[in-house]
Amino acid sequence: MLKKIVPFIILFSFNIMFGQKDIINVHSHNDYKKTVPFWQAFSAGATSIEADVIFKDGKLFVAHEEATILPTATLENLYLSPLKQLDSTYQNSNLDLQLLIDIKTEAYTSLAEVIKVLEPYKSLLKPYKKDGVSIVISGSRPKPSEYSKYPDHIFFDCQEIENTPESSWNKVAMISTSFTNFSKWNGLGRMVESELNGVKSFIQVAHKLNKPIRFWATPDTKTAWHTFYKLGVDYINTDDPNGAVSYLKSLPKMTFKGESVTQAYVPAFSFDAHAKTVKNIIFLIGDGMGLSQVSAGDFMSNNQFYMSKFKSIGLIRTQSADNFGTDSAAGATAYATGERSNNRAISTDVKGNDLSSITEILSKHSYTTGVVTTDHLTGATPAAFYAHVQDRGDTSGIVNDLVESPLDFFVGAGKADFKKVLPNLKKAYTLLDDVSELKTFSKHKKVGLFLSDNGLQSMDEGRGRLMPELINELLPLVKAKKDHFFIMIEGAMIDSYGHHNDARGVVHEVLDFDAMVGEVLKFADLDGETLVVITADHETGGFSLPNGNLEAHTIEGNFTTHDHTGTMVPVFAYGPGASLFQGVYNNSELNKKMLQLLGVKQ
Repeated sequence: MLKKIVPFIILFSFNIMFGQKDIINVHSHNDYKKTVPFWQAFSAGATSIEADVIFKDGKLFVAHEEATILPTATLENLYLSPLKQLDSTYQNSNLDLQLLIDIKTEAYTSLAEVIKVLEPYKSLLKPYKKDGVSIVISGSRPKPSEYSKYPDHIFFDCQEIENTPESSWNKVAMISTSFTNFSKWNGLGRMVESELNGVKSFIQVAHKLNKPIRFWATPDTKTAWHTFYKLGVDYINTDDPNGAVSYLKSLPKMTFKGESVTQAYVPAFSFDAHAKTVKNIIFLIGDGMGLSQVSAGDFMSNNQFYMSKFKSIGLIRTQSADNFGTDSAAGATAYATGERSNNRAISTDVKGNDLSSITEILSKHSYTTGVVTTDHLTGATPAAFYAHVQDRGDTSGIVNDLVESPLDFFVGAGKADFKKVLPNLKKAYTLLDDVSELKTFSKHKKVGLFLSDNGLQSMDEGRGRLMPELINELLPLVKAKKDHFFIMIEGAMIDSYGHHNDARGVVHEVLDFDAMVGEVLKFADLDGETLVVITADHETGGFSLPNGNLEAHTIEGNFTTHDHTGTMVPVFAYGPGASLFQGVYNNSELNKKMLQLLGVKQ
């Protein structure tokens, strides 16, 4: 038998705010203790609001015990008057409220006063108003057998299922009990199986009776909110309604199921241990890709993730010259030039002077050089490998630098950015009209391919296998052109979705980036003289993986910011010289390691 509870609570459930439906029922626990009772929870989007009530000196005070009573803190002042104000101000809004009362004093006299106080507000109540307030009495209540004696607008919270006769169930609005009756869980990790089964069983009992369920005395963490939500708890208890509502609303975007994957190509590692001369480098940058993004990709691919197969792995410090958190401009500049610079700088030093990029240096040594990106070609990362401007926003300077660049080829989006210089660009490069024309690559001295006039489609928008297939076709063509080459390949939209705090988009872009890695590894194994280096310019979003389900193959991603973070990013290396990239070092050191293995002085 469930324990009987004595307190007297008032619970408002706001399923619809100003006519907008909200399917998440969050209960603002002890709302009367907030700085601004009622309004804080309501504006946060909470779907229930709690206030303990004490009947004293002919009034209903909102307080937990008599010693804390404030003269003006009455049920009418704190809750009923605001409801009337909402109804009069937003006349077309659906209040659809549930008011649940737990008397801290004697049940019958207190309930009689509640009914009296509610009388002027009956027009706001169900059943008199279709989408009005449901009054639900909890705590010190009449006997269940007496429920039917009370007015049509008074309902009850059931806390003793076994003692409630069948004739009274039409007056029961919800079923509540203490979570501690079932579990000692603190809201971290997961409940032990036996306790979890007890909670599930109770929820099933309540739902078979067609009644919503609420637990109180629950842990108050994101993990707990998520767990109760997935278990089907109808009203989720919290002292942080703003945090709970925001988090639970984000779950559909943050939680998703993995897709089936085929067995991935297994790298041969035939050349990793050899000190053989490195002829070619393929340098891949997952913009905004931190360790959690990699971890999510690995899990969602059923551990068929190419980057997780590498043996030579390190960590890179990403700070710029002037800030703890780098941006893509300064991050890519460090990789391209071997020098840290200020945020927003594109291959210029802290004083604004041009820095020689690795593509410019290698072009002087007869290397084929090129950039491939899912971003605009004028984006900060690709631009750092051919342009020199003091601010990444200087698009005109960037496009002019590409015209003059020694790059042998480029592939990316944003043809419209080059509209003013297109005649000069066509003189410098043979511009291909479509990916299918890549087969003519070797016939031209310098080649450019714009994948779109503006932004490229994301994976969620239907890009499909465009990039992996493009890389598969491009690499042999580049190899045939000259004996040595350097290519920078960027997966740019990991960063974009990180800024948007869209976990689904982040992971889909990570998986596409990893598919490009797979094509690169296949090429490197066949070639035997190609070094593959993979890293990120920075991490975006403070991405984390607080929850997942091994059996259902689902994952939840969370974010701490919409900006970049200063956390280290992983670096992966494969092929001759790969071991040189192990360890922890600054982003600018990576450039020096690549030039060292190529035997080229800066």
